[in-house]
Amino acid sequence: MSWIEQRFQQSFTEKGVSKLLKRLGFSYTKATYTLAHANPVEQKAFREITLPKLKEQIVEGQIDHFHRLRNWARHSSRSRRM
Repeated sequence: MSWIEQRFQQSFTEKGVSKLLKRLGFSYTKATYTLAHANPVEQKAFREITLPKLKEQIVEGQIDHFHRLRNWARHSSRSRRM
């Protein structure tokens, strides 16, 4: 079972997810730099300080990256029931 299906009780093909995300205003971006040019001290600080804080904020509901997708899934499932 995919993460989307577990989280939103909706099933999509890979292409369907791609189209959905595009309709929601997301776009594919590719990094223009390589980690070889990254600052190792800043990387370590991010892994040890910033990332744990961000994860905690997500768990506590202070950050909701999936707000748009969740609302779409709720609306979509209601529309199908009618």
